Amino acid sequence: LCISPTLTSTPTPVSHTVFHQADGAGQPVMDLGHVITALNKLDAADEEKIVLSSRDGKTLMVVTFADVARCLDSAYHELCSGSVPPPTLHY
Repeated sequence: LCISPTLTSTPTPVSHTVFHQADGAGQPVMDLGHVITALNKLDAADEEKIVLSSRDGKTLMVVTFADVARCLDSAYHELCSGSVPPPTLHY
């Protein structure tokens, strides 16, 4: 699974969908314990299912942390393969 270009063209970054939380009044809150737990599960490619949603809530995706980890790894390798190595310094 990697997110299609159609879905990635909308402003729905993974950091938002994993870490965005709101209190009962709809005000944004940041629970650092939740952030660290989610990052650990992402790093471990956990099979736990999570729901990713767009800001407007009209687009929902059920994925695992492992799915997201594979997408991030794939995107990182794609970026690295197109990068230009730094020039070699000659002393």
